[in-house]
Amino acid sequence: MTVAKQAILKYAEQHQLAWVEDPSNQSNAFDRNLLRNAVLPLLTARWPMLASTVARSAKHCAQAHTALQVQTELSLATVWDAPTQSINLTQLLQYSAYQQRLVLRQWLQTFGLKMPSEAVLSALFEQVIAAEPSRDPELIYQTMRIRRYRQQLYCLPLAPANTQRTPVPLIWPTDQTRLRIDAHSHLQWVAAKKGIHRDYWRDAEVTVRFRVGGEKIALLGREGRQSLKKLYQEAAIPPWQRATLPLIYLNDQLAAVADRWVSREVWTEDADKALQVIWTSTRAAS
Repeated sequence: MTVAKQAILKYAEQHQLAWVEDPSNQSNAFDRNLLRNAVLPLLTARWPMLASTVARSAKHCAQAHTALQVQTELSLATVWDAPTQSINLTQLLQYSAYQQRLVLRQWLQTFGLKMPSEAVLSALFEQVIAAEPSRDPELIYQTMRIRRYRQQLYCLPLAPANTQRTPVPLIWPTDQTRLRIDAHSHLQWVAAKKGIHRDYWRDAEVTVRFRVGGEKIALLGREGRQSLKKLYQEAAIPPWQRATLPLIYLNDQLAAVADRWVSREVWTEDADKALQVIWTSTRAAS
């Protein structure tokens, strides 16, 4: 509810209320005071209904802003991939240029970033979204990096300088269901209807490693051994995620890639003998 200043002063005087005046309010050295003390009285003298007209216009602008905000959030939902928090560019580009910018601003705000300027948005469109398909473009913005892979746009945290994986394998004791990888991720296994055969798991030395290149795995229903590079490409896993996927070895034989693929050499569909590996990572998208 909007209440005029004169009404508030009249109420305070009628009820003998005491208040403190800020002396700086009378100084026209501040722009806001100059407007209030000198400019607005002149405008009001010329147009007595100025205050109510401005208040009404401000209300209409606020309502229009709210409606636009709701529409932008609905548009964002149609192009947003929740698991990866990425934007589908094919769907985004179906909107008008103006709507695209509104959606991208809203998307960046979901990561706690400040509202991007028009210059930042222009750079995003020109350097990342419109880049050649063969490129791996990136734009640094505040504490994040914006990258495109195929037709998805990702907003990723800037990685600390010391985040390279250690080449030393992690030993996973077979009597433990959970293995901590680092402060952001862990592996665990649970009973399942199909998956890795428990006897193979129990009798093997289980180690966890990370990709160095050239790894292959034998998959059910496919001949020969498949390279991880090919599988990652088929699954549209962005290049920057591939090094973070833990590789599970049984006696130096690649048995599983995180919780995505299991080798046919250790596979079983015996519900009494199967276990499933689950990978949990708070920075899987980075």
